[in-house]
Amino acid sequence: MLALTRSPMWVRIRGGGIFFMLHLALLRHANAAHGAYDARDFDRPLSAHGRKAAVDMGGHLRNRDFAPERILCSPARRARATLECLGEGFANAPGLEFPEEFYLAAPGTLLARVAAAGNARSVLVVAHNPGLEDLANELASRGAGATGAQTGLARGFATTALAIFEVDGVNFSNVHHEIARLIHFASPGAMP
Repeated sequence: MLALTRSPMWVRIRGGGIFFMLHLALLRHANAAHGAYDARDFDRPLSAHGRKAAVDMGGHLRNRDFAPERILCSPARRARATLECLGEGFANAPGLEFPEEFYLAAPGTLLARVAAAGNARSVLVVAHNPGLEDLANELASRGAGATGAQTGLARGFATTALAIFEVDGVNFSNVHHEIARLIHFASPGAMP
C-alpha cells in the first residue's frame, strides 16, 4: 500500500545534498454527462457514473493518506464537481486554486503552474485530457518508478485516472522527467 504522510520526508541524495521527497498527483476529471443538456462544454456536469467514480477515488486517496498541500483544479464544472466528490480535505483545502488557463490546458501550462507551487510538498492537479495524459507520459518517460504504475499509465488516462509521482527537490520549480518517478497509478476499473 502506498502511504503518503502529511509530514515531510527527507532524503539524502546526490553529493550529500538534502532534498524533500515531493509528491505530484495528476487526476483527470470524472466522467461528464453527454447528450441533452443546455450547456457549453465548460459547463458540462458529471454523470452519475462520474460522481461515483470520484467518490471512490476520494476514498482511495484517503486510504493512502494523500493530503495535498496545494490543489490546482480546472475551473470547468466537471473538474470542480470531481474535486467536490473526492470529499473531505479536498474541496475545501486551504491551498486550493482554480487557474483559468487549466481548462483544456497543454502540458507546459499545467507544469508551469505546478512549478510555481511555492513550498508545497504535495500538489494535486485536477484537469483534462489530452494535456494531463501528455504531462503524465512526459514525466514517466524515463521509465523510473513502479512497474505496475507504468503498465497502468500505458493503458491510457481514462476519466478519474490518477498518477502519483515522487519528485526529488526542494520544491517543484524544476520538475521534469529526469527527477520524477511514477510510483502509483489508479483508475476506477482497476483500483488496488
